[in-house]
Amino acid sequence: MKTAEEFLIKRAYRKYPQLAEWPYEIHNLYEQRLSEIESPAVCETNDRLCIHIKEYKFHEGQVQYSINITAERHSVWWDLSAYSLSADELIEKIEFLENSLIKTFNAL
Repeated sequence: MKTAEEFLIKRAYRKYPQLAEWPYEIHNLYEQRLSEIESPAVCETNDRLCIHIKEYKFHEGQVQYSINITAERHSVWWDLSAYSLSADELIEKIEFLENSLIKTFNAL
């Protein structure tokens, strides 16, 4: 079985490694920029829409993921997210999570 990192990179996510953030030992960020086909709505400030996945490694050895879109729409900043996901949940539900975030942002 693939690791979450291998899975995300194969899905065109870019990795920005090891950003330290208390109380986590390691915090990796994965980013995917969406095309206009995937999301007709874009961030008003950045003229694009990105999905971010954060990997949190806690001191106890537990690893969790969050997935989010943070963007401006109608002059309001939005932070849409799902969090506290295991690697298995992230891999199993990635399409549902991505599509749900995109549809929610486009519905604003």
